[in-house]
Amino acid sequence: MTQTMHYLVEARGALARAAHGLCMGADVQGTRDLRGPSGLDGFPGPRHPHSSAVAALASLTDPQLLESTVLIEEISRELDLLKARFAAEVAWRSRSELGNAGLAAMEGHVSPESLLRSLTRSSFQDAARRIRVGTVLADSEADAGLVAGVPADVDSSGFGGAGPFAAIASGMLSGDLGVEGADRVIRVLAPVADSVAPDVFRQATSTLATEGASCNVDELGAMARGVRDTLDRL
Repeated sequence: MTQTMHYLVEARGALARAAHGLCMGADVQGTRDLRGPSGLDGFPGPRHPHSSAVAALASLTDPQLLESTVLIEEISRELDLLKARFAAEVAWRSRSELGNAGLAAMEGHVSPESLLRSLTRSSFQDAARRIRVGTVLADSEADAGLVAGVPADVDSSGFGGAGPFAAIASGMLSGDLGVEGADRVIRVLAPVADSVAPDVFRQATSTLATEGASCNVDELGAMARGVRDTLDRL
């Protein structure tokens, strides 16, 4: 294993530990510092000279570069999923029925999207995507009796058919679907979810989740639009 690959594997482990700690209520400041013997110490990132990162990349063979690129994407998907979970919780604590007692309102914002945009310095569109996907994931887990992806009374491989987007949620948890791809499907199909028989809709999303494991986001979006057109004709 090359040094770069070693660092990437360490990064994935550090991310998993940080995610678990945050979800279990660990100290945020302690979780924030992932560098150290068990973290990312020595990784050629922003805190290290630019030449170090360039040298690390230049030393990779073509197969190693491609393998590392895939691994980075897998790590990114896991992080994106965590972002979506936290965004959905921010939205839940900012729900309209709480009025001025909602989290966003107490922080001086008119919506959870606005609060997230301010906190993360991202776009309103990105904040909305995180909330949308995270809410679907949370709802699917709640329907299936799961808490943060940990099964209570169902098989850990999926949600047992619970919820309209259960297959999409399972795809995200398995790493087969990224947040962007999942959001494409959700945005395209959500408007017709209530007008289609539940079993037909779940079968459609299951097919898209399966296809999404081997295609890019643009292809998945086109497939979702085709599925929506078919469902509209039923």
